[in-house]
Amino acid sequence: MGLGGLLTLFGLFLPAASAELAMRATWPLLLMVPLLWVMASWAGSRSGRIAGLFAIALGVTTLTGTVEYLPGRIDHHNAMVLAAVAGIACLSRSFGDRRYGWAAGICLGLGTAVGYESIVLTMLALATAGVIALLADRGADGVLAAARGYAQTLLAAWLVTTAPSSWTAIGCDALSANLVVLAVWAAVAVWLALVRGRTWSMATRLGAGAGAAAIGLALYGVMEPACLKGPFGQLDPAIGPLWMVNVTETQSVVWLLATAPVVGFVFLAFSLLGLAAAWRLARLDRDCGAALVLAALIVAVALACWQIKLVPYASLLAVLPLAAVLARLQGT
Repeated sequence: MGLGGLLTLFGLFLPAASAELAMRATWPLLLMVPLLWVMASWAGSRSGRIAGLFAIALGVTTLTGTVEYLPGRIDHHNAMVLAAVAGIACLSRSFGDRRYGWAAGICLGLGTAVGYESIVLTMLALATAGVIALLADRGADGVLAAARGYAQTLLAAWLVTTAPSSWTAIGCDALSANLVVLAVWAAVAVWLALVRGRTWSMATRLGAGAGAAAIGLALYGVMEPACLKGPFGQLDPAIGPLWMVNVTETQSVVWLLATAPVVGFVFLAFSLLGLAAAWRLARLDRDCGAALVLAALIVAVALACWQIKLVPYASLLAVLPLAAVLARLQGT
């Protein structure tokens, strides 16, 4: 819709070829603007206006993150990166304001609806937020709003993009009914552990949440057992050695260091700085939001080392704590 809308708009006053070039140049920048705004807003809420400016400066110069926003990048990656980073930033703020929970759920849900690339990061971020809220006994309403928003966004996206005749068709690498069911049961798990079970013991709340999540996972597997192997679960095993091993974006950081050592070392150095900043921020602020960002960044960096298509996620998430910590150095 975004690409087609821009193409139609530019086509009103440009030749077809020029309209396409204008669309290809404009679309990535249109996505980068809200990404920078979210990062600046998050950093600013932690350490003031200077931190917001640091976030913008780091955001536009972190090449391993902004590579997805260069003119001509009109595939699905930049939209998913925006949704994941914005969703995690909002999720970290949901402990203090329930409205950010709804924003987080919608962002993460839209990102998953676009593609499954960041699904592990998204699911672990939501699960970690639930555990943090449970242990800290704070932010339950915000985390529940995120879980509900995620499930409802997936359901809405599935209904809008899937014809009724295809509702029973399950694709492991495309938005299908099995993931919607899993997301709904995940929201039930959060409700049981954080809201319904407020008067229960900690062990009972953990058990209730884990039980509901297990039911959702079981239903997910029953609807299509192959999907338990991941998005490529339905792929013919013979295709792996012929094609998958040669797909660049699924290579590890070891491959990146061997083929493009400068890029690899820049990513690792920036990630380590981001992790150090996130650890420092968590120790200084000692709140749920900082703890979530630290956990999410650890997961993102690990995933990026596994498959380099996750490098932009880790790089841009690292901007959040780095900007916040850098802004505080002026007073030390």
